[in-house]
Order: sequence, then C-alpha cells, then structure tokens
Amino acid sequence: MDIQNDWKLINIFIGVNDACEYCKTKDTEWSAERYGKKMKEALRLLKKELPRSIVSVMAMLNLNVLRKVDMANPFCPKAHR
Repeated sequence: MDIQNDWKLINIFIGVNDACEYCKTKDTEWSAERYGKKMKEALRLLKKELPRSIVSVMAMLNLNVLRKVDMANPFCPKAHR
C-alpha cells in the first residue's frame, strides 16, 4: 500500500463508553466538550497524516432512549463484562 497515493477508507464508530464513564463519575475529563475537542484533534491528525482518505464518522446512539429502556435493568454493567 502506498500511504501517500492510494485511497483509504477510515470508519470511526463512536461508542458510548466515554459517555457512560461521565455518567458514573461526572469527571470533566469525560465531558462532551472534551470529547468533541478530542474528536476534532483526531480528525485533524488523520487529515494531515493520511492523504487521500475518506473518513466516515458514525454517531453514537441517543442515550436518552437507552436510559428509558433500561432504567430497571442497567445496560452498561452487563455490556462491559
């Protein structure tokens, strides 16, 4: 593969692990603002270092819906086993 000249497809699937961590700790390290800043930083780095790339960012699910569905049976502890 020729990194400089070949086309590349990069898929970024945004998960809810960081959001779950924020819900547990309320630590600003996991805040939405910091999350957005880190995503922008990552995208800038990809643009700079991987020319001729298509980047697909898949958004996370709506956490409000998740909370309504699993209030009696929390999702995160089971999902992270």
